[in-house]
This record gives sequence, C-alpha cells and structure tokens, in this order.
Amino acid sequence: MVRAAMSQGLAGAVFLATDDVERDYRELSARGVEFTEPPEPRTYGIDAGFRDPSGNQVRLTQELR
Repeated sequence: MVRAAMSQGLAGAVFLATDDVERDYRELSARGVEFTEPPEPRTYGIDAGFRDPSGNQVRLTQELR
C-alpha cells in the first residue's frame, strides 16, 4: 500500500534527517534536484523542501543541537 501511495504522489511528506542541510542542498541541486524551498532556519533547525518524481513532498531536516 505504501509503494502504491508513493508512486501516485500520495504519501504526504517524507522527512530525511541530515547533519548538514546546506551541503546536501548544494549537492542535490548540482545533480538536478529542483527544490521548492531553499534551506531556511526554523525553530527546530534548518530544512529545505523538494518533490520526488511522483510528486511526494520531501523535507531535508537538520536539527539544532
């Protein structure tokens, strides 16, 4: 069911944790990923957003420590 939902862009948001959002943003952008939101500071850390080829929203998130 999860695969079917994701392949149709119905999975909702997928969160990926990283220790360096800026680094991953630059690397993924260089590989052709089109971000819908650049890295932005938030109350919990820094995050950026993009959509996968099926349209699912993906968030790169770096927690404050």
